[in-house]
Amino acid sequence: MDNVTRICLSEEEEVRLKVRIQKFYKIKDKDTSKPFKVLGILVTRDMHQGILKMSQSDYIEHMLIRFNMSECNPIATPIDKASHMQDGESQLYESQKTYQALTGSLTYAAMLTQPDIGYVTQYLSQANKNPTQCDWNAVKWVLRYLKGTKDMGIMFRRDWDATHIQHGPLTPWGFCDANYVEDPHDCKSTSGFVFMLASSPILWKSKKQLSVSLSTMEAEYYALGIVCQEAAWLKQIGQELLMSLNKPIHIYSDNTGAIALSNNPVFHNRSKHIDICWHFVRELIRSKIVRTSHIPGTQNRADFLTKALSRSEHDRCIKLLGME
Repeated sequence: MDNVTRICLSEEEEVRLKVRIQKFYKIKDKDTSKPFKVLGILVTRDMHQGILKMSQSDYIEHMLIRFNMSECNPIATPIDKASHMQDGESQLYESQKTYQALTGSLTYAAMLTQPDIGYVTQYLSQANKNPTQCDWNAVKWVLRYLKGTKDMGIMFRRDWDATHIQHGPLTPWGFCDANYVEDPHDCKSTSGFVFMLASSPILWKSKKQLSVSLSTMEAEYYALGIVCQEAAWLKQIGQELLMSLNKPIHIYSDNTGAIALSNNPVFHNRSKHIDICWHFVRELIRSKIVRTSHIPGTQNRADFLTKALSRSEHDRCIKLLGME
């Protein structure tokens, strides 16, 4: 066991916990006033400015060396929007294991501190069984992007964004989005969500939907159902950590149809085919576990978890997430 992170209500409780652990193991406290690593994540704190930063620069540098990309030229976006989803070279890549190793390494970074590569990582992982040369070129494109952004990470600030002060400093809020019929091969859509706490991302995911949606509203409603599942889980985690999450967790979507369907239990002919399991969103709203609201697409922080974006659009999402 290399790294253990403690969460305690007071210093006295922390001391008691350490004494109990020391009865069985030799432990050494890290000086948290200096940069330290936890599970490969570099944690940097500035007590004067009230900033905590989490990044994986060393991990990314090691990945670049491992896959012979340390001398590559950096680029501004993790995916080439111009060639994305276009049929490229169909020749199979020579080493399936190398491709899988790289997508696995990218997934680890995407899950911990790099939500900006969340979409492209899950998309390229779908080719793990039979990657083509085009797929290999795309994963190398991601490495070139990471070469230029390896020092970027998640920033937690004491003076957090006042525009969301209604949520409170310890109340999470989420954003969800969907890209309708994103994959022309199977006509399935892609969902994405991100949760914020004190204006910093704490939970995010990009995933292809399991079924085909018949409309944009349906795809967005499925995405809303997925993010509400995570909201209910966050509520439970908050209770275990003795966080006071009495108010509903606010969920934002840029689709007015999905928001209306989640709040209105009236039977609709155009939505009667939607699987009943997704209508538990309405139950969560009635139970005041979540609350749904509309937000303009340009302010949706989950936008780059569902599709390839231009440089300006990608930079906008990075700024909205407060990553530096």
